[in-house]
Amino acid sequence: MTNTSSSGVEHGELRAADLAAVAEQLDREPTVLFTVSARCTGGHPLVIRNAPLDADNAPFPTVYWLTCPDAVKDVSRLEADGWIARLNERADEDETFRGAIAAAHEEAAEDRARDLPEARAWGGVGGTRRGIKCLHAHYANRLAGGASSNRGPTTWRSRPSSPAT
Repeated sequence: MTNTSSSGVEHGELRAADLAAVAEQLDREPTVLFTVSARCTGGHPLVIRNAPLDADNAPFPTVYWLTCPDAVKDVSRLEADGWIARLNERADEDETFRGAIAAAHEEAAEDRARDLPEARAWGGVGGTRRGIKCLHAHYANRLAGGASSNRGPTTWRSRPSSPAT
C-alpha cells in the first residue's frame, strides 16, 4: 500500500510487516505515522518518512528517520569520530558546501510543509535550520532522495564508512 498525504503527495509504502519491523528496529513502538521511503537489500525498512505530528498532535520535526540497525550503527560511529564538527567546520570555511547544506534544509522544510503548511517553520533536516546536528538525519534524507543525495554534507559512499569531503 502506498501512502498519500492530504496534499496528494505520495511518500512511500507501508507493508503489513513494516509496523512490526520498525518497532523492532527502534526497540519501541513508533510514536508517529510513517511510510517506508527506502529499504535495505533484504527488503526491511532502511528509512521511514514520518508524519509531521505525533499521536498527541505534537510537532515531529524529523521527516526522514534512519531505522536499519546496521546503518544506524555505522553512522553513530561517524558521529562518535567527530564528523559532525568536521563537517560544520567545513561549512564555515566553504561557501559552496554551506549553500548545499542550506539547500538540503530548505528542501526538507518544503517536503514537510506539503503535509502540514505550518510545519515549514520547524526547520530543515532533523528540524534544524543551519549546519549539521545529526548525520543520521542527513543520511536518511539522502537515501530518501533529498538534496543531500547529490551535494552537501552527505555525499556518502555506498556504506556510510565516512562522508566524502
